[in-house]
Amino acid sequence: MRLPTVLTVLLMVTACSAAPADRASRVPATARSNLTPGKPTPAVETSPLPGGTRSGRWRQTSVNHGRHSTTISDLTVLADGTAYAIGEFGTYGEPGELLLQRGEGGIWRQEAAPRVRVEYDSLISGTSADDLWIVHHGESGPVRAFHRAGGAWSATVLGNTIGDFYPLDLDVVAPGKAWSVGCSTRADSLSECPSTVVEFHGGTWRRHSVPITARSLTGHGPSHVWAVGYDPSTKQPAAASFDGATWTRARLPRLPRPTGRRVRDWRASLVDVLSTGDGLLAVGYTTWLDVGPDGREDGEEDEGDDQYVFRSLVMRLSAGRWSHHLSPHGPMGDELELAPAGQGDAWVANGTPSLWRLSGTRWVRHLNLQDTSIEAIASWPGTSTAWAATVTETFRDGSPHRHSAYWRID
Repeated sequence: MRLPTVLTVLLMVTACSAAPADRASRVPATARSNLTPGKPTPAVETSPLPGGTRSGRWRQTSVNHGRHSTTISDLTVLADGTAYAIGEFGTYGEPGELLLQRGEGGIWRQEAAPRVRVEYDSLISGTSADDLWIVHHGESGPVRAFHRAGGAWSATVLGNTIGDFYPLDLDVVAPGKAWSVGCSTRADSLSECPSTVVEFHGGTWRRHSVPITARSLTGHGPSHVWAVGYDPSTKQPAAASFDGATWTRARLPRLPRPTGRRVRDWRASLVDVLSTGDGLLAVGYTTWLDVGPDGREDGEEDEGDDQYVFRSLVMRLSAGRWSHHLSPHGPMGDELELAPAGQGDAWVANGTPSLWRLSGTRWVRHLNLQDTSIEAIASWPGTSTAWAATVTETFRDGSPHRHSAYWRID
């Protein structure tokens, strides 16, 4: 998921809501808006590519092309194998229009979406074609959540009543029950960005006070939700669970911190999490500033040898116990996205040309594309099939242009 420009730095969100941790404050939902998407605008042409399915290998299946630039920011796959993608189309470098596409087999088609302008990335999740949710940050005005039910879209407002809310994650855990986590786009950096967790249930958005600074969440059943992120006071990764009434912070292993004159600004965070059936898998990173072999006293200037060091972080909850693994290999950063790969493995993308598979604690790179970033990934529940969405930057008639494409593995 792409973050707004002002926030594309290390993800260290630093505050939680001030309400008691076992209560949720209500955020009134708006009335139905006058959304009349009608038929999809014939603006994006999608072409399937030749070639049969090759089990166990990623292959490109479809490409969005035409006069408009296109990007895909999020994917979700329903229980019946139908995939949905959300993104935007328009002129390169300018706010575009919302793009919704449905994938069945290797064929992707554009579907009617709310006609709104898009400034930042949108998120999508759902339990069926008639319970589809989009969280959207528009060109202007508040953040809105769109819900499709009965063949029609309705809208509720997030940003007006809970502050300037930039959505980071969205998960629909049961029909009509959605959760989202976000932070403020008014912050100068993600290290100063308060997080907010909201739940839509019974026609009303509720804001939750979570005892960590949340970055991502996942449903572990209709009334059981986990959130992961970090603790701003210790700068250690953190997790918390909600049982339908109360949030409880988990006891995670304390990560080792490098020491010495060279080390500054150590911190760690979990970025994404998924349910593994009997447990959880979460990924994130640690980072610190290495100020060079001679070290540096506080107040001394950088002599040109400062550099940031990163380590990938994997944490698992199994049989009630958390474990962790740090490695100089694998994807890192604040755009990590997980998708199940079967047998406890996971696919991991981070907005770069690389797509990784995590097997236990071993990282294996499966794709390493050129001039192309992998923006989203999602799996068909209970199967070995997964989808990925990519964006390639090119030039058309001398001007920058983006086109998106879909990849699949079975």
